Amino acid sequence: MTDRTSLRFSTERFKAFADAVVAIAMTLLILPLLEAVSDAGTKGLATGEFFAENGGQLFSFALSFLLIANFWMEHHRQYTEVTAIT
Repeated sequence: MTDRTSLRFSTERFKAFADAVVAIAMTLLILPLLEAVSDAGTKGLATGEFFAENGGQLFSFALSFLLIANFWMEHHRQYTEVTAIT
């Protein structure tokens, strides 16, 4: 029987999993905005009125998107030199 601690695996699956988690998180961020745009279209709001009414939500989206994107980029930078995991 082999010792499980000596098994080494490629990092590609781990990186792909992290990419998938980030993609899902960013997708979930946009869903409330799509609903707000749909509601604004139903109400007949102009673009300026939409931005005025939903400024806080848009700022929260942008900040969250930037934080998640920063995490994702740092994760890739961190694992560029890693060739195998145990």
